[in-house]
Amino acid sequence: MKQAAYSVLVILLVGIGCSRELPPSQGQSIEIGTQTQLVVDDFAIEVREAVERRVNALIKHPANPILRPDRPWEGQSTMPSTVLYDGSERLFKMWYGTTEQRWNPHQKRSRWAYATSQDGIAWEKPELGLVDFRGSRRNNLLPDAAGRVLMDFAEKDSSRRFKALRYGRATSDGPEGICVAFSPDGLRWEPYPGNPLLTAGGFTLHWGIGDTLTLFGWDEKAGKYVSYMRPSILFRHIGRSESTDFIDWKIPNPVLVPDEEDPPGTQFYGMSVFRDREVYFGFLWVYHPNSLIIDVQLAYSRDGIGWRRTDRRHPILSYGLPDRFDSHVLIALEPLIREDEIWVYYAAENEAHALTKQDLRLGTHALGDTAIPLDQQSWLKERRGYGGLAMVRRDGLVSLDSDAPEGVVITKPFVCRGKQLLLNADASRGRIRVELLDRMGVALPGFEAGRSDPLHGDSVSQLASWDGKSDLSSLEGRKIKLRLLMSHSKLFSFRFGKIEGAL
Repeated sequence: MKQAAYSVLVILLVGIGCSRELPPSQGQSIEIGTQTQLVVDDFAIEVREAVERRVNALIKHPANPILRPDRPWEGQSTMPSTVLYDGSERLFKMWYGTTEQRWNPHQKRSRWAYATSQDGIAWEKPELGLVDFRGSRRNNLLPDAAGRVLMDFAEKDSSRRFKALRYGRATSDGPEGICVAFSPDGLRWEPYPGNPLLTAGGFTLHWGIGDTLTLFGWDEKAGKYVSYMRPSILFRHIGRSESTDFIDWKIPNPVLVPDEEDPPGTQFYGMSVFRDREVYFGFLWVYHPNSLIIDVQLAYSRDGIGWRRTDRRHPILSYGLPDRFDSHVLIALEPLIREDEIWVYYAAENEAHALTKQDLRLGTHALGDTAIPLDQQSWLKERRGYGGLAMVRRDGLVSLDSDAPEGVVITKPFVCRGKQLLLNADASRGRIRVELLDRMGVALPGFEAGRSDPLHGDSVSQLASWDGKSDLSSLEGRKIKLRLLMSHSKLFSFRFGKIEGAL
C-alpha cells in the first residue's frame, strides 16, 4: 500500500512538473552555425547505422582522495560542496563540510571550511583566523554560510560577489529551510535577514522543502538564477527553483522522478547541473535504499527543465572497491571545464548511508518496518567522508561508437557556416572518413568518401580533409549534410570553424 501511494504521487508530480524538449524531427533542417555539436541526443543526427550511443565513465584521478579529514576540527568528514576556479587570483577554491561526531549521531557538530589549490589536485587548508576552535583560531573554518557557493562576477555590488545557498536554520531554534548569504571574498558571510526563504513546514501541494539542493547559478536562457532542490520532504526526487535576485526563490517544480526503468525503491538524492555547449547535463545522485549506496548517473536536457535519462542507466561515476574511500556514497559536484578536459570533484563516503525512517516508511528496504536507531547502525561509527576528483575529455560524457568495420552517421541538413570541419573523435583503433552531401543526400563533388583523408588519431580537434585540402569556403551558405563512415572509432562532437594555417 505504501509503495502504491508513492507511485500515485510520482505520477501526479510528473504530470505537473515535467516537460520534455525533444530534438527536431527527422529530415528537418537545423541551424548550428559554428557551435560545437554534441552527440548526447539526435538533435543533429538523422541516421545511425551500426553505431551505438554510449555513456563514458569518468576516470578517477590517481591522487585520490584529494581531500581527507586530517585536522582535529574536521572530525570524521571532509565533503566538498563547491569547487571554483578564480581566474583573477589563478586559484582553485573549495568550500567543504566537516562533521565532528565521536560517537553520538544525535549530537554531531557540522562546520564549513575552506581550502585552496594551485593545480586543483594538491589542496592547502589555510589558517584563516576567523573561527575559534578549542581556544585557537589557527584553522580554516568559516563563520557559517558556505553550502553551495556562486562566484558572481556580473554582480555590481562587491559585497555580494560571492553568493551562498544552503539548507539550514537562520537561528538555532528557528525553522529549517532554504537560506542565502552574501560575501565579498567567500570567507566572511552576511546571512540574509529574511532567512529561511522556503521552509520544511509544508506547502499546499509540495509537502515542504527537502534538505538537499544544488546551485546551477545564472541561467542565461531563463534570465534567472537556478537551483535544483528536493520539492518534498516525503520523497527524494528533483525539482527546479528560480530567482531573479537570489533572494525570492520560487517553490521548486518537480522535473525528474524515478520511472519504470529504475529498480524498485530508487530515489534521487540530488542532481548537480551544468551547461556545456547547448546542452544541460545533470549528474544525478541515485540512491539505492536496499543497499544504502549512492552512485552517479547522467541526465541531459536542452532547456534545463525537460530532462531525459541515458539508456540502460549505467553509472557515469561508480563506487570503488570495498577498501576504497569512495566504496559506498558518491556525490558529484558541478564540474570545471579545464581546456580539453572536464574535471568533476565529488564527495565520497567509505560506508553505507544511514538507514532512515523515510526508507522504512516507503517500504523500500528489505527490513520492512523494522527501525534501527542511528546509534545502533554500527557501520556509521567507521564512516568517513572524503573529496575525490574524476575527469573526462571535453565533450566526452557521451559518444557515438562503432565497433563494426563501418558504421554510418548522417546529420540533418544545416547551413554551412565555417571554413573547416573539426571532429572530436578517437579513431586510434580504426578510422573515420567524412563525406559531404547536399540536402537531398547526394555526395558533393570533391567531397566524396573516396577522396576523404581517413582520420586515425585521438584528438579533440581533428581536421577533416579531402585529397589533402580542408577548405570549405565554396560551400559556405549552402545546406549540406555530413556522412561519417566510422570503423572501430568514437565520435564525441563536431564543429565548423577555422584552424590558422591549415587551409
